[in-house]
Amino acid sequence: MNNQECDYKNSNPTGLKSKAFQVRYVLTLLGFFGFFCVYALRVNLNVAMVAMVQQPRVQDVPNHEDNVDACPDLVKFPHGRNSSVQSVRSTLKGEFDWDSNMQGLVLGSFYFGYVVTQIPGGVAAEKYGAKWLFGIGILITAVFSLLTPVCARWSVWALIIARAIEGLGEGVTYPAMHALIGRWSPKQERCLLSTIIYNGTAIGTVISLAVSGALCETNFLGGWPSAFYVFGLLGCLWFLLWIALVYDSPDSHPRISDEELLFIHLGQDEIQPHVVDNHFSVF
Repeated sequence: MNNQECDYKNSNPTGLKSKAFQVRYVLTLLGFFGFFCVYALRVNLNVAMVAMVQQPRVQDVPNHEDNVDACPDLVKFPHGRNSSVQSVRSTLKGEFDWDSNMQGLVLGSFYFGYVVTQIPGGVAAEKYGAKWLFGIGILITAVFSLLTPVCARWSVWALIIARAIEGLGEGVTYPAMHALIGRWSPKQERCLLSTIIYNGTAIGTVISLAVSGALCETNFLGGWPSAFYVFGLLGCLWFLLWIALVYDSPDSHPRISDEELLFIHLGQDEIQPHVVDNHFSVF
């Protein structure tokens, strides 16, 4: 511990923080909204799928005409022999005729990519900087969310690939945020700041499910595609704020006060003078 840190402890023996603005709370707030976007972009397809797929599927509609010859007296067609089939077909909604197996594959494809980048994400956070890894991971997910309607209309396999790429992007978010919390949070605040940040997952899930359902029932931006456009655009806007306001470590932040910097250092398990090399130092 250097003399400056000893002086700070002597002048602030109770550990009181400076009354100046605390930049670590910017990381906390944007981390919260980052995980809000992570889960909003993850679960919007769960609701949109109902509007995307024909319900019920034509193949699942029973053909009553097959039973007419066997039991003609038991089969009634008040408005004609084909009226029942026509009425069911008239209620079909959605653009895609995917069976239940294909729907399950589309929904599960996100996790094909998600499981791949968990461990590599931790290594990359140390090598390239957790700020950029977290931000680019969410940006990738947001961009492919914007492309989801195009991919779905092109091919179901294009949609599956797009969702898997979204999973690759989101897989690095937790390792990256763990690294950021470790560098930015004093030990006595670590639990509180972590709770605030990760609570974005629950809030994002609840709001995304509700808003996606409402958007799919409207004609806004074509109905169900709006669920992907709205949250995809939100993720892109969040990314701009993230790269402008967040830094990899307290030591690299140009606007942090000396009091807050010392408070964070003294609150760590041990002082960490090492600063992650920033390969994007132009920002």
